[in-house]
Parts: sequence; C-alpha cells; structure tokens
Amino acid sequence: MIQTVIVDGPLRRGQLRFAPLTHALADAILEAPGWARLGIAVSDARMRQRAAHELALSIVENLNPAPADAADQLPLAL
Repeated sequence: MIQTVIVDGPLRRGQLRFAPLTHALADAILEAPGWARLGIAVSDARMRQRAAHELALSIVENLNPAPADAADQLPLAL
C-alpha cells in the first residue's frame, strides 16, 4: 500500500523514495510484542538480545506474511 506523504520543509535525500517502506516498517514495529519493544532498552544484555531477535522476527513476519494456503501444503521430499 502506497501512501501520500505531506512534508513540511525541505526534503532529505531519498525521503520520498522510501516513504512507503518507512510507514510499513513503523507499523510493523508498533505491532511487535510490547515486551520486545521495551526489552531492547533494558540493561541486561541477554534480555536485550532476545528482545532484539523477537522484534526483528516480528517485523520480518509483518512485512512478509506467509501465504494463507501454506499451512495446507504437504512438504515434498527432495
């Protein structure tokens, strides 16, 4: 989905070119689990790592959803 972007002031290089992706990425971050969004700011390095992994996984799944019929397909042996 491409959205129209209204900008006040001068444009930075590439701002319009990446506007749709920027909005999709922002939405994906906001839809990630709350513990992962908060966990990337904690002092415990192990928790930060797990939170970062979960946040990245959530973003990737949000931007690249699995096809609806993928669960009905049987895996084929190679």
